[in-house]
Amino acid sequence: ILENVKIVGPCYIGKGTIIGNNSVIRESMIGENCVIGFTTEIARSYVGNGCWFHHNYIGDSVISDNVSMGAGTVLANFRLDEQSITSKVGEKRQDTGKTKLGAMIGPHVRIGIHVSVMPGVKIGKNSFIGAAACIDTDIPDNTFIRIKNGKLVSKENKAFIEDTDREKIRKNLKV
Repeated sequence: ILENVKIVGPCYIGKGTIIGNNSVIRESMIGENCVIGFTTEIARSYVGNGCWFHHNYIGDSVISDNVSMGAGTVLANFRLDEQSITSKVGEKRQDTGKTKLGAMIGPHVRIGIHVSVMPGVKIGKNSFIGAAACIDTDIPDNTFIRIKNGKLVSKENKAFIEDTDREKIRKNLKV
């Protein structure tokens, strides 16, 4: 745990996890071998093992193992109109009865810089989200989303990130 970190319990932080400068962790569980980078805030969320974040806001979300977010990515958890958040279940949108609910993200997901994920959105396993996208609908497993000519483009994601790929990078971190 580095300088100027604020932890408000109850919290669980797994072994081998690094909490970077000026970060805030509130009422959350963070798994093992995560890197919670500079100025990241995690509130009332579950974070799996091997996740990496840098300058992010993660509110009321569930994040599986081996997920990374680029700088400036936000998992929104509150609607502007202050209404209850809906989430798609099967083919139907369901009212969650909650006014605060972030994203649910499957394992092995990569999210680029400056991505906004709207409340109640689910992102499927092995998916990649390119920079500057605004995600307001669920993303299926194995999907690659990017912005091209101002439009969101979706195709099958054929890249797969192994859990062990990060160990080389982690060993070079200066903490």
